[in-house]
Amino acid sequence: MKKQLHFVAALALLSLTACSRDEKSPEAAKASEPATEAEPPEAKLVMPDPCSLLDAAAVANAAGWKAATPTPVQTTAVYIAACDFTDTADAKHVVKLVLTYGALIPDDSAQYAAMVGNKGGMLKQPATPVTTLGEAVIEMDGGPGAQSMQTRIDPTAELTVTADTMQVTRVLFPQALINLRKILPVPAPLQKRNDS
Repeated sequence: MKKQLHFVAALALLSLTACSRDEKSPEAAKASEPATEAEPPEAKLVMPDPCSLLDAAAVANAAGWKAATPTPVQTTAVYIAACDFTDTADAKHVVKLVLTYGALIPDDSAQYAAMVGNKGGMLKQPATPVTTLGEAVIEMDGGPGAQSMQTRIDPTAELTVTADTMQVTRVLFPQALINLRKILPVPAPLQKRNDS
């Protein structure tokens, strides 16, 4: 009987040893797996050229200038791109276009105007909703030379056009918005959840 117990114990010990050779710890298993491709690097944000969103001749025509010169503005943030369209006869006259990524998208123009308010006193009056462009759009009166229109659209882009007068801004902003829509990726439709 003692020999049988020793024999069974020896068999058990052998089977445990064999199992331990076949079964590796998770760390050992990972170490012995063939190397897989490294994680893809984070996609770099590629900003559209903001100077391409308006035509210099259209800017000059809307502002009543002879000609306009587009000049990219150097920004320190990778998520902001800007372009100044300057009157070639008077550099004090500028139409500014700013494109920013990472904006929260409002439901509609009224909600957007309420969110912006008077920008902590930076505007002469609270932002005004614009409901004729099919997007959440607002107008902002920042005083002389700072008449802006702004929108936030998918995929998280904010477009602002600022001119000397709101009349000029109202002519140029829709053109910039149309051109931006042409180059932005189309957001994926929201998936409906099947609750049944």
